[in-house]
Amino acid sequence: MRRKTQGPRRRLAITVLAAGIVPALFAAGCWRTNVASTGTSAPGPAGTVAISSSASTATSTTAPELSIDEAARQAVFAYLGALASGDFETAASYYGDDLTAVPGTTKAERMQNAVRLRRVFPPRLVRVESQGWEQIVWVQLIQPDGKPYVLSPPEGSPNKPRDEFPFTALRVDGRWWVMDLPPYEE
Repeated sequence: MRRKTQGPRRRLAITVLAAGIVPALFAAGCWRTNVASTGTSAPGPAGTVAISSSASTATSTTAPELSIDEAARQAVFAYLGALASGDFETAASYYGDDLTAVPGTTKAERMQNAVRLRRVFPPRLVRVESQGWEQIVWVQLIQPDGKPYVLSPPEGSPNKPRDEFPFTALRVDGRWWVMDLPPYEE
């Protein structure tokens, strides 16, 4: 009986699994994604990562459930709500990126100037994606008429209109910081 030889990718996948490298990466918080949604679902079970090659076989392993932190969603909603109501002091307190290149003497003034040409409306949750220490909160921005804001690309652009926007929240020293500004009005 002739033994089938294994390709280099298959041997690597077997070596990685046998050495326990993948479980160690999961334990360290790498390569894990979990999605919580209010109407959109991600393919496959939460916490499942597939390792495959071009071969017809695939090996998968299941990571421990990575929880969605409600505090990240609350930070994004507080940030966007403060921007929508014109409370730039509160919005600036949730914003984790640097605004020193923006004109203004206080962080609140710089925040106000940074969003001057951006679409600022209250958010509605679409879904949250957890990727270790960061969470991506996808929202629709709700206009005063109750309809979601739709960002239309410039004429001739290959991009499609979109009404869902990601806001990244990073956890640093137990606190969630929002790292994105609202979409720019093109």
